[in-house]
Amino acid sequence: MDIISKSNSSLKYLYRQAENLNKQTKKTLCSALIGSSFDYSISSWYHGISNPLRKKLQITQNKVLRYIKGSGPMVHVGQTELASEGLLNIETRAKQLGLKHMYKT
Repeated sequence: MDIISKSNSSLKYLYRQAENLNKQTKKTLCSALIGSSFDYSISSWYHGISNPLRKKLQITQNKVLRYIKGSGPMVHVGQTELASEGLLNIETRAKQLGLKHMYKT
């Protein structure tokens, strides 16, 4: 999926700049460069993709969270860790954006 490869390449670039950035800047850059790709029309395409692809999207989001927190690659990322940074898992985010779109309509 194009979103995953785009996110991974952006994250690879951000890792090279990690030592020059503080946590808040990392979070802002990830939101702008990666989060916007995830959120774009997610409410329309997320429910039509397969479970393995959903898992890959969640894994990519977990990588982003590890980058923000400065954790190693084997650190567990669950609901608690996502909530500590004010993030939702991919499935919940898709539902939230879908409901927000319906509310606006």
